[in-house]
Amino acid sequence: MALPEADKDCDAAIKLDPNFLKAYIRKAAILCAKRDYMGCIEMCEDIMSKDTENKHTAEVQSQMQKAYFTLSQLQAPHNREETLERAKQNPDVQQTMSDPIMQTILKQMQEDPSSVRSHMANPAVSGKIRILINAGIISMGR
Repeated sequence: MALPEADKDCDAAIKLDPNFLKAYIRKAAILCAKRDYMGCIEMCEDIMSKDTENKHTAEVQSQMQKAYFTLSQLQAPHNREETLERAKQNPDVQQTMSDPIMQTILKQMQEDPSSVRSHMANPAVSGKIRILINAGIISMGR
């Protein structure tokens, strides 16, 4: 699958008909294929809120399970060294980790996990946090 073209097709379909849930479902699958697992999960949650008739519940839950499973595999303790090595090769992760503001935010999150909520309200910061979650640097729910 050519992900950039498929992504553009989904965006165009959503723009034409914001209620066309199949386009959102396809977009969630594309996000998962791009290894943006948190983006996939957020998209699935958005779909669930729009699917008032629950026609797509099974398909959306299946996609969410795939994303959560893959995230849990990335965050598994036995996989930690491999995850860190892979993250070192990722320029987005390197850039995020070298940002002094992000270093301060990460330290604050480590000292006070409840601060995550306030940081996620800032779109610029939440995007960088998602990069680190997707890379397995930040683990959620542990």
